[in-house]
Amino acid sequence: MRLRKGMTDKDFMIIGKRYGSSEVAYEAKEAATIWEKDMEVLKEYGFGPDAMSKFKTMCAAHLELIKNRPGVISNKMLTLREKHKIINDAWTWAEKVESILGSIARNNPDFAILLNNHLPKEDTDLLTAIPALAKILSDNAASISPDTNHQTRISETETIVQKLHEVYDATVLNKTKAVEDSAEIDLLDGKIYVAIRDLYEAGRRAVRSGLVQTPSTRYRFQSLTNTRKPKEEPAAPQT
Repeated sequence: MRLRKGMTDKDFMIIGKRYGSSEVAYEAKEAATIWEKDMEVLKEYGFGPDAMSKFKTMCAAHLELIKNRPGVISNKMLTLREKHKIINDAWTWAEKVESILGSIARNNPDFAILLNNHLPKEDTDLLTAIPALAKILSDNAASISPDTNHQTRISETETIVQKLHEVYDATVLNKTKAVEDSAEIDLLDGKIYVAIRDLYEAGRRAVRSGLVQTPSTRYRFQSLTNTRKPKEEPAAPQT
């Protein structure tokens, strides 16, 4: 079982600063939907009507803070779907380029090291990784077959990076506000995140016990997570 940690307001605020408030609000709505569906079982794990009432009260206060935030920028913010598409397109670009350059890396250990050093591991790595990969691609264009469309990938770089800036600059701007407002909303961001995390843990336990038919994957964060999962480790060789 996971060790429970007592959390202070400072702990909640540290967690809250990691995520955009709009994404937290979206996740809260998704969590409430599955919570209501499986309430009869979840109440025996500590997530009954009283807990839900407190959760909804906290979420309502959170939405009110977002609505009344000084210098609200909702009209400039990307929707969650737009954000995910931009990041997904960037990963697709990076994966194509990695595959193109992989044929060179296979026969050149030094080049393989260079390539691996510039491959993105997290969504936030994309901003620096894509220009670096584009330069490597351009520098080695003479060694690459034209039918890979590598010149198209190079020409796409500026647009992809610009769109990524829209995603991450908007997130930073979303968190740049008056200190007292920032502290209050970051605190609620963190508290809501932890509440959802605990709910999802209880839900997965109920699934493992066969008490609910909901897929266990539904009891995982839908938006407050990396868009792409990290690559799986290769399976251990059979002996």
